[in-house]
Amino acid sequence: MPKLGLEQGLTRSAATMSVSGIIRDNLVMQHKYPMEAVQPVSDGAIDINAGADADEYFETNIPGSNFNADFSFVGWIFPTDITGTVIISAQDGNDDGFRFKLNASSKLESKLNDTTTTADTTLLANTWQHVAFTYNDTTGNAVNIYLNGVLDEPTATVDKALAVTDTAVLGTLSYATTSSSFMGYMCNVGVWTGVLTQAQIKSIMWKQYADLTDEDKDAGDTGSSNLVSWYNLDTDATDSTGNYNGSLEP
Repeated sequence: MPKLGLEQGLTRSAATMSVSGIIRDNLVMQHKYPMEAVQPVSDGAIDINAGADADEYFETNIPGSNFNADFSFVGWIFPTDITGTVIISAQDGNDDGFRFKLNASSKLESKLNDTTTTADTTLLANTWQHVAFTYNDTTGNAVNIYLNGVLDEPTATVDKALAVTDTAVLGTLSYATTSSSFMGYMCNVGVWTGVLTQAQIKSIMWKQYADLTDEDKDAGDTGSSNLVSWYNLDTDATDSTGNYNGSLEP
């Protein structure tokens, strides 16, 4: 059996290891993700267009107002297609808002309003990878992209502050839900109204919600939790924070 991320110091008991199979409930269908040398601490992951279905996306119900100042996004992805697919977006048809995606060159890319920032590393298909994106409007609208806990591009800046109105969705454009659809699996997705540090991202990437510390939940050193939503996506669409339960659409 392949290692469960032991190079990163992750250990798991035999009782918690994933095996092939399907988990079903009244909201989403999860697929026990393929075993890989590097993988998230999770017993399952949501299938977004990885199977026979098409044009699926995950409606988070997180209001766009949570993205108009400092914010962070983290998540594990297992893309079966690595060209031109959206990971998360909250953006209207005039490009007001943001999207975080894999571009046509299979690199992580953010677009905030009309400013595009591209990371350096080419991602792999059919492999678990941890991605993170931060936006800091208090330091010149700075944008950072992280891959597996490592900053993957020089800090960039956006030309103007965000004014997001759309709710956030995983796996497609929020204003065109049959466009640039993500294909693969996702789990352990989180959104903060604050800027995570690299140390926090490295800590968070090896945890589920139950394992998060107060420090993990406190992006920006505010002294209190500013974790907006966390979706384990291993058994259902529940937001572990209790704020915005999601759903797999259509």
